[in-house]
Amino acid sequence: LTTYSNARPKLMHTNVNGAVGLSGNSSYNSMQGLCYDSNREHWFLAINKSDYSDTMLVELDANYSVVSRTSIGSMSHANDLTYNPTADKIYCVTDENRTVVEINPSTKEITRTISISGYDPITIAYDVLTDQYYVSNNKIVHVYDSSWTETAVYNFDIRGGFYGTYD
Repeated sequence: LTTYSNARPKLMHTNVNGAVGLSGNSSYNSMQGLCYDSNREHWFLAINKSDYSDTMLVELDANYSVVSRTSIGSMSHANDLTYNPTADKIYCVTDENRTVVEINPSTKEITRTISISGYDPITIAYDVLTDQYYVSNNKIVHVYDSSWTETAVYNFDIRGGFYGTYD
């Protein structure tokens, strides 16, 4: 696990050994999505079993110490997470299931599953200023309002592929 100190907290790359260390269980060795909970000043990480049969949600405090480890069921690849501070919810894209899963960060329980039709979502971001979600499948960005109604679609031709969100 490598951390970087900037104006905003950042948590960067971890390898298999780092994922196992964070999960506390050698079966959970595939680091997937992560997000920062600005209300609690905590990180949440999704770490999958190698066969993707279960996902563990790991909560880290501001000092990167493990606060909790909770099995939340299979989230497929759990490629990306985002946090909505207004709703106080974490959202996880599950590409193979074509869903966005809403998680309560206090209880670590799934509170809702939102179907995404027509594409496999890979990345997700929430914009607190516009109260909108941005979900991408690597070439198209779909924009959703706070009730998960699609409001716009942007097509990007990114040659060679690209995964992840950057700031």
